[in-house]
Amino acid sequence: MKEKQIKRVIDSGITDIYLEEPEFWMRGGYSNAFKEEWMNYYGTPWQDQQGSPDMTYLSNKLKYWLYYRALDEIFSYAKEYGKSKGLEVKCYVPTHSLINYTSWQIVSPEASLASLDCVDGYIAQVWTGTSREPNYFKGVRKERVFENAFLEYGCMKSMTAPLGRKMYFLTDSIEDRAKDWTDYKINYQATFAAQLMYSDVDTYEVMPWPDRIYQGLYDIA
Repeated sequence: MKEKQIKRVIDSGITDIYLEEPEFWMRGGYSNAFKEEWMNYYGTPWQDQQGSPDMTYLSNKLKYWLYYRALDEIFSYAKEYGKSKGLEVKCYVPTHSLINYTSWQIVSPEASLASLDCVDGYIAQVWTGTSREPNYFKGVRKERVFENAFLEYGCMKSMTAPLGRKMYFLTDSIEDRAKDWTDYKINYQATFAAQLMYSDVDTYEVMPWPDRIYQGLYDIA
């Protein structure tokens, strides 16, 4: 990837690089490549993560490490190669919040990214799709889009507080699941209001998929 992708885009003059969603689904970890990485990392043959709680932990720890290593190697290469060409390359990680990753059972190295000097900032990928995930409050499970979005944006914002790294908030009016336009509008307004509560963030990723906004066909409730 470093030679085929990163070098090529830097040679084209691109100086901002975003590596989208470095994440593993917890249910993964069965490919031959993963089994080989298991042997390299632990020095023992691969074991099925469903075999015991210990194996579940070891499997997810390796998933965590693989993406941490990938980001470190690729971003470090990008910065060094850019420097050799007289360019200052900035590297960003667009990622869901840890709240959402826990809810959706996804493994991410997000909690350790502060230790990577090659990371310049993040895009907080919070939108209706993540924030409408039902949660419990006082024993009642239901969607709480505004409240959940507020917590998700805050979780992401806290990642930049100690280091002063750049933070973008995703603001997306559509979600992946098929809903009518009224549903999209109400929940977009809820997530947008939540991000405005963080007044020190004033940079946004707007309409990451404009084709599905302008070219999609949606029911009007």
